[in-house]
Amino acid sequence: LHVLHHAVEGPIFGLGMIEELARHGYRISPGTLYPLLHGLEKKGYLRSTAQRNGKSLRKVYRATRLGRKALAAAKTKVRELFGELIGAWAAEVWRRLGSPPRVRLVELGPGDGTMMTDILRAASTWPGFRAVIDLVLVETSSPLRARQARRLQARWITDLDEIGDDLPAILVGNEFLDCFAIRQAVMTGDGWRERLIGIGPTGDLEFIPGDPLPEIDQKAHPGDIFEWSPDLANLATRIGALAIRTG
Repeated sequence: LHVLHHAVEGPIFGLGMIEELARHGYRISPGTLYPLLHGLEKKGYLRSTAQRNGKSLRKVYRATRLGRKALAAAKTKVRELFGELIGAWAAEVWRRLGSPPRVRLVELGPGDGTMMTDILRAASTWPGFRAVIDLVLVETSSPLRARQARRLQARWITDLDEIGDDLPAILVGNEFLDCFAIRQAVMTGDGWRERLIGIGPTGDLEFIPGDPLPEIDQKAHPGDIFEWSPDLANLATRIGALAIRTG
């Protein structure tokens, strides 16, 4: 899937893919990757052409229309599997809570409702779980609420404080946390400074050190990066308070 993904985005070649996969923690030898590329080409997912690289030629691969369709289908299956795993996890949490007669299932930022649809499909396979769910969706966008309503029957709210503490709650939020702003600091010769984007000497955008941040108490070497998000910290505090209130 990783190989097909990059072949859809643009041309790929063997050594470049080995280096790309290594950046993601996959240590794959040429003896493994090249047969994989040849196999994908044989199935019609990739098409290769010879491209001159200095004095030599190398094979460059691009995704075919069939390869693009195969990747889209695989992504759908992986997405469904992910949602079903979350559904199984939620059912197990409900069981460990003692299988209460009502439980609030809350999704933060439900998107178009696809993941919750997959979650509920898996929940239906656990005896008794689906029938006790009080579904709550935290969504501030009216257009997205309308899309979710075409898939789901739920109660919509715009803030965590509206969830209520009369029932035990199970919260999910796929990619929701990615929407929060992240601040960065870089360790310099005179301590931590905020990492900003500015105009460099050549007129291009580049990272530049900003104001000192003496409040950061983290040991580090020059060039190390520290990330934090006040909004995420606030959200975690509020979720923790909700967990305490709902038991």
